Amino acid sequence: MVDRPLMHNYCFPSAVRAEFVEALVAVSPEPLKKVFLLTTGSEAVECAIKLARTWGRRLRPDKMAIVSFENAFHGRTLGSQMIGGIPGLKEWIGNLDPDMVQIPFPDGFRCPDTRFALFEESLARQGVSPDRVAAVITETYQGGNASFAPPEYIQELRRWCDAHRALLIFDEVQAGFGRTGTMWGFEHYGVLPDVFCLGKGISSGLPLSAVVGKPEILDLYAPGSMTSTHTGNPVCCAAGLANLRILQEEKLVEHAAAMGRVLLPGLEAIRERYPHRIGAVHGKGLVASLHIVKPGGIEPDATFASRVVDRCVEKGLMLFAPVGYAGASVKICPPLVTPEDALREGIDVMAEAIAEIDAESNA
Repeated sequence: MVDRPLMHNYCFPSAVRAEFVEALVAVSPEPLKKVFLLTTGSEAVECAIKLARTWGRRLRPDKMAIVSFENAFHGRTLGSQMIGGIPGLKEWIGNLDPDMVQIPFPDGFRCPDTRFALFEESLARQGVSPDRVAAVITETYQGGNASFAPPEYIQELRRWCDAHRALLIFDEVQAGFGRTGTMWGFEHYGVLPDVFCLGKGISSGLPLSAVVGKPEILDLYAPGSMTSTHTGNPVCCAAGLANLRILQEEKLVEHAAAMGRVLLPGLEAIRERYPHRIGAVHGKGLVASLHIVKPGGIEPDATFASRVVDRCVEKGLMLFAPVGYAGASVKICPPLVTPEDALREGIDVMAEAIAEIDAESNA
């Protein structure tokens, strides 16, 4: 593709764009068979917000509220950060939208209350009438902590959205394309969203994202009206198409599920050895995190987390800088092609690093 003469404009279709969209639709569950192509995850989330509010106002003029979750990350643009649940990322915003509200995320650790009633109680405390909610948006797992909600909670959320004619939107920018051991992360919950957002793994590095959803929702906007300048670039679509084919042909989704059965028990074994340093292990498939805490409780320990990551890097194991709640989560997110022997070696290196830092801290 890159060797061909390239003149691209989002107004004009290309064969590779059509082929990619058809392939994406083929792996999306019924009735989620409409696609908008965009360039970044943040842009996809902004598109979903626009769709949700347009949908809501068709039902009643004040159906504008967007509900999301505390500690959620949805991007770096204005709308995506307003629905995000990290207060420090919103300090630059002069006037927050009062119809974008956050509620506790039921991860069972930082928020031990996993009752769905907490969702309803939180809305009531903030004065949000259910009939005014246009959509609920959630990350499939919270990106910084690899934390999932209980399946029964999300199933009840799906029923709540249906009862109040609110859209259920999954932000799959991190979770999609096999990361959790299923093609789409929401499959773990046994529900279907109305709309879901894709990015990151869609092209494995090139600027491409997508919004996938029910035709009656995406058809609220005329063709071309949800595009931006470089939407559907042929080079990016070629990468997305090749990426999807490799996922299927090399069975990388199944591989991620199998490696998750190595990764999660391996990390849990480390936690059992150092329960005073690791408060919880969360994750599925090939994404996980260690919640680093101060001894004697669940207060996050960002300093210890940072030292563990640095020591791992010194030993040749590349990790993210600590992320998540208070910057105290050590996140593990290896490539989907990672072989089992390399994964086990990485787990061993993490165990060594934690042992060394723990001993040094106690000296």
